[in-house]
Amino acid sequence: MLSDMHHDAPASPAPRDPRQLSWRWYFFMSAMIFVPAILGLAAIWGLDRLRDSAEYKLTHPVREFAGHTDLVKSIAISADGRRGLSGSADETLRFWDLSTGSCLRTMSGPPRMGGGYSVAISRDGKRGLSGRDDGKLRLWDLATGDCLRTMSGHTSFVRSVAISPDGQRGLSGSADETLRFWDLSTGSCLRTMRGHRDDVLSVAISADGKRGLSGGEDCTPRLWDLAMGSCLRTMRGHTNYVYCVAISADGKRGLSGSQDRTLRLWDLATGNCLQTMSGHTLPVLSVAISADGKRCLSGSSDGTIRLWNLETGVEVCGFTGHRGRVFAVAFAPDGQRILSGGSVEPDGPGGVPGARTPELFLWRVPSGLELWAWRHWGGKPPAKP
Repeated sequence: MLSDMHHDAPASPAPRDPRQLSWRWYFFMSAMIFVPAILGLAAIWGLDRLRDSAEYKLTHPVREFAGHTDLVKSIAISADGRRGLSGSADETLRFWDLSTGSCLRTMSGPPRMGGGYSVAISRDGKRGLSGRDDGKLRLWDLATGDCLRTMSGHTSFVRSVAISPDGQRGLSGSADETLRFWDLSTGSCLRTMRGHRDDVLSVAISADGKRGLSGGEDCTPRLWDLAMGSCLRTMRGHTNYVYCVAISADGKRGLSGSQDRTLRLWDLATGNCLQTMSGHTLPVLSVAISADGKRCLSGSSDGTIRLWNLETGVEVCGFTGHRGRVFAVAFAPDGQRILSGGSVEPDGPGGVPGARTPELFLWRVPSGLELWAWRHWGGKPPAKP
């Protein structure tokens, strides 16, 4: 009986080898460490593949516009985002269908005046305003290409122009160190504003049409009361020429770009600098603010376009594709597309000996995963394929 009971009882487990326990623990801990790392590397590889795929539009323009024969100096987009206007050193303006890339109209003034055009477009997309090195402004019917009016008053090059939101007023900045405020229906100069101590290089008008912002070779942005013609505020901080300015849609903030390679965001009520954005390796030639006021663009002599978060001053991403200087950038109203203009010098990459090669590109702004990837790559553009 005792023998039967002994055989029916379960056998006691054999003692485990301590070395076996150590190996199991080692493999468990190794898996905990290396599996996440492997998955992370796989995710990065996947993002790299996305970044290099045909669907990834970040480093490749959606469209290139052909027609200009010299550098593209200035651009503007209509309020509905369907049309674009460009001014070039080839002494022409071109009116574009942004969805197809076709040139709808080519306009030109008196030949052999030198330099190029600064341009602005009315909100309804029906009229364009241009400034030129002959010191004159011209108002254009964009449907017909006819010059509706020529406005004289500046005594030197017109460097920059802007149109008020209602399309009734124009603002210009000149190498004669003045700004002029115009009645576009009559062509008369309503105000002449003095204060800059050197060339006025850029101008912008607020959304309510009451204030103007300018930047110049005296290294300062200045805020103006357009009705009175008085300077409300001079903002100091840049250490070299202020090439470009923009005003946010709510009129509370101004943006400037400089030869000192920085962008500065300003509180227009106080004149205080809210952000200084650095990253470009050469002068900042053009800036734009998105309609929602959350982001801005900059174009530079370093051949890049950069997208910035205005609240933090952090670069969100960059766009590479231009082979030379980027003279002009503009947001479409939806903030999802960008128009840019520039040129390649004769001795630049892909340049043509004895001539500057114009560049006019349309881009899409990345979102979602792409923006996540950009932030985690330190905001640096990927290498060209």
